Amino acid sequence: MSLKSVSVAPGGGGGNGSGTVTQVNSGTGLTGGPITTSGTLAIANTAVTAGTYGNANTVSTFTVNAQGQLTAASNAAISITNGQVSGLGTMSTQNANAVSITGGSESNVTYANANITSVVATFPNSYLSNSSITVNGTSISLGGSGTITSNTTGILTISTGLSGTSFNGSSNVTIALANTAVTAGSYTSANITVDAQGRITAAANGSGGSSTLTIGTTATSGGAAGQIMFDTGSVLQESSNFVWDNTNKYLQLKSDTGAYQLGASNDVILTRKAAANIRHGAADAASPVAQTLSVQSVVAGTTDTAGAALTITGSQSTGTGAAGAINFQTSSSAASTGTAQNALATVMTIGPNTLTGSQTTSALNLTQTWNTSGAPSAINLNVINTSSGSNSYLINLQVGGSSVFVVTQLGAASMFATLANNPRFGISATGDAFARVLFGIQTNGVPFFGFGSGSSTRDVFLSRKASANLRFGEADVAAPVAQTLSVQSVVAGTSNTAGTDFTITGSQGTGTGIGGDIIFQVATAGTTGTAQNALATAMRVYNNKTVFVGAGFTVATLPTAGTAGRRAYVTDALAPTFLGTLTGGGAVVTPVFDNGTAWVAG
Repeated sequence: MSLKSVSVAPGGGGGNGSGTVTQVNSGTGLTGGPITTSGTLAIANTAVTAGTYGNANTVSTFTVNAQGQLTAASNAAISITNGQVSGLGTMSTQNANAVSITGGSESNVTYANANITSVVATFPNSYLSNSSITVNGTSISLGGSGTITSNTTGILTISTGLSGTSFNGSSNVTIALANTAVTAGSYTSANITVDAQGRITAAANGSGGSSTLTIGTTATSGGAAGQIMFDTGSVLQESSNFVWDNTNKYLQLKSDTGAYQLGASNDVILTRKAAANIRHGAADAASPVAQTLSVQSVVAGTTDTAGAALTITGSQSTGTGAAGAINFQTSSSAASTGTAQNALATVMTIGPNTLTGSQTTSALNLTQTWNTSGAPSAINLNVINTSSGSNSYLINLQVGGSSVFVVTQLGAASMFATLANNPRFGISATGDAFARVLFGIQTNGVPFFGFGSGSSTRDVFLSRKASANLRFGEADVAAPVAQTLSVQSVVAGTSNTAGTDFTITGSQGTGTGIGGDIIFQVATAGTTGTAQNALATAMRVYNNKTVFVGAGFTVATLPTAGTAGRRAYVTDALAPTFLGTLTGGGAVVTPVFDNGTAWVAG
């Protein structure tokens, strides 16, 4: 339906006026509305599939709504029982096979080429289309009678092992298994005779405990109950999956592709050594055969193909239970000769990859006992370095993926740690409370070398103070520890032995280049404050073998006297005399000497 516009004329009902339809809605069963200007209304589709319904075997069923539309349509199979139709007898099926009709009566029934096994009925002559019927060669006229016999005598013959007579159709026959000469009952370790039909024709009790099933051509004796005995030269085989060769003494357990096999040369064997202990090899012998555990490899001729991994797993735990470790054990030579097997001992233990709770099992634990006059190595790693990168490591110990200790391919060892963790190496003697030798980096980044007695904290240090500046002592502190630089002395108890020299050398030059001086500096007191006082030269040994001692003062600025033996010089002496009292204000430069009471010239 298509509407452009609709004019409405005045109609009855008491009202006058005119109007225009402004909207047409689509009601039940229609689509396309609302229409306000122009549009098309159409009948809406239902859920019914378009097509033809009903045929010779089905009847169509429909559902109709209030608008007369089919909202559902389907086919239903035609199924009508005898009881649903009046006037039928007990059988309404035509052309049936193997039909048994009992009770009631029949009329107007036609039997054409029928195979009737048993009929007890009355057939009125008017119902038969012929004047007689013939069964198994016997003709019976209408109204007459006759005897019908089977013409298939001997179609079922009773043969060996069965009792009864052959069936000829004239009477019922019962067929059963024929009895043998065996007396019914239970037999122990029985000796039996079996005929071609699989029947036991003779049975007797055996000797008990030594009964065997013999496979082969030669009878065997001995063995225990439950054993299978093989004679020499026999082979027990099920296709290629299970083979026992008694001649070559090997057992093969394999699939048709040879996936599993225990060797034909009797050298690959899995046996039980003890409880929960599987042995790779035959029973222990005077000359055991070495064994190898391998994993499938890439076949030769396959280009650039990676091999497969061999995984050995430990026992899995559940929940918070500790995982089972993997132990590798060997036996060691005994201290004395003997024939008893040497005891096994664990040489390596591989622990779990994750520890929780209070677990402490090491990831790798190696154990070895030394009782030898030789020089063993507990761990011996030999790297054949044909080619490698410059950053290759012999050892790389990491925490969280970051290296903490490495040994390079050239043997250089390095330790890595944050300054807050005081990276350092220590050497202690047994029983020491403190490391006697310690070297590392202090928390302020200063490298150091420390020495101590082992019973108390270290008190002798060498550390870096600044560029090209070796400090005798630890990093600067509020209360520095005095240090002494010594040279090896004669040990006490050695009579009248001279000590050795202590030589301090300056830097050597070459050719006409001068050598370096030896300078001794001190820091004199300054004004009140927290800054370190400046260093000044107190003595200098020049490369030309002259010595500068002390510092230049005026008579008025000389330090307070009282330390005998001190030397200096003044620049303003007035007519000084040797060991005479000093008077300032002059211009004479002269050495001075502290005699313990006063500074004097000299």
